[in-house]
Amino acid sequence: MEVNSMEEYLTVEEVAEILKIGKKKAYKLVGQADFPKIKLGHTYRIPKSKFLDFLEHLTYTYYDI
Repeated sequence: MEVNSMEEYLTVEEVAEILKIGKKKAYKLVGQADFPKIKLGHTYRIPKSKFLDFLEHLTYTYYDI
């Protein structure tokens, strides 16, 4: 696999910053079963492309966290 074709990943803190929400609420969102994530030990990594797809879906959906 070439480095250029590797998936970009976000941290929970970056997700919080993008959505302009607090870190606690971001962790609650990431903990949802349908949220795209990879858990590595005690940390999460969120595939950027899957996160953007998730947001696209939420554009017209009510999502309570």
